[in-house]
Amino acid sequence: AVVSTQSTGTPQRLMLEALSKMSILSSNLQPIVRSIKEQIPALFKTLVLLLGDRTQQVAREFALVIMSNLSQTGGNEGVEVAHQLANYSQVISLLLKFLEDAEASAANFALNAHMAGHSSLPSNISQEELCGGTSIDMLRRAALTLIHLAKYSNNKKLFLTHQHRVLNLAMSRFTHPRIGAMIANLLFHMESDWKLT
Repeated sequence: AVVSTQSTGTPQRLMLEALSKMSILSSNLQPIVRSIKEQIPALFKTLVLLLGDRTQQVAREFALVIMSNLSQTGGNEGVEVAHQLANYSQVISLLLKFLEDAEASAANFALNAHMAGHSSLPSNISQEELCGGTSIDMLRRAALTLIHLAKYSNNKKLFLTHQHRVLNLAMSRFTHPRIGAMIANLLFHMESDWKLT
């Protein structure tokens, strides 16, 4: 069952943690999707709400892991997952915002260092601080989810209104190089005529 996002107690945390761990193995993805087929709309609604909730960072990242894993489901189940997830109006915007926050954080640190007369960032800044309180792996998962959603022709139109944001991330020198390469891949899938259904 999907637990309300208003709950910060153990049931929701355990559900998110269990599903994020089970869905790491690609061989588990199709069986998971089949077994929760009727609950997928409610699950995705919960995950999208959590992704937009900055007050629950741990739950937010669990939600991102689950989205990223399930978006990689193959076969007909993968098509259904991609279509259902992308059709939540906020999901593409929230995934991009997750990446934009990290880019803005890196830009802010660079600006402060420049204003203080430093040619490079202070050595005591952690990677998590530089990424705006998250990690490169979480940023990678956000970008990967967007790439998987953009591979499907039925989702292409949903990306059109966000094209300028994707381009800004791709061109920014403050986007982490590893993430920048993935954004370039995202642009390829957004523009490519070859699409999955």
